[in-house]
Amino acid sequence: LFPELLRSRTFAEKVLDKEFFTEKYGKKLKLLSILTHGDKPAPAGKDTLVTNALSKFFSMISYSKPAENKFSKIRVVALEPVFSRDLVREVLIELEKLNRFYKNKSVNEKISFIEQRIISVSVELESSEKRLKEFSEKNLQISSPSLVLEEERFQRDVEVSKGVYMTLKQELELAKIEESGEDNSDDKIR
Repeated sequence: LFPELLRSRTFAEKVLDKEFFTEKYGKKLKLLSILTHGDKPAPAGKDTLVTNALSKFFSMISYSKPAENKFSKIRVVALEPVFSRDLVREVLIELEKLNRFYKNKSVNEKISFIEQRIISVSVELESSEKRLKEFSEKNLQISSPSLVLEEERFQRDVEVSKGVYMTLKQELELAKIEESGEDNSDDKIR
């Protein structure tokens, strides 16, 4: 996910909005200003400036993951070492925030989907149980093979619905635990 995030406009805009100190300007400026017009008045609107700054910003950052290594590398190249260090720090912070956001979004979508499925499977289960009950009430003494088969079919429907329902409930609990873990990791980072 990191390579895609590093090349996304959303990510770039967040970092371009951060302020950095550079020796060249002798003060803190937004990265957008540093990459476009410096400490002079902006020559264009923000959207135009962002568009102009994107290619410069993306050329400053590279991502690699050597096959033999478990770790990924993010490299930032800037003219000033302190500025480069500060920029890589902000890049890592924003990457982590976006990564967490997308993970949380994915977990929330999963929870929502499972909850909807539980509702529909619950309805199916109740319907299957009702059909089995009605069949059993009508046929107190099952003696014919066709009635036995029909009863087994109703029981199988109930068991399948129960199995799906239980699996969904377990998946919902696991997703909620995952969501809770994500929330706790947010607290640790702050």
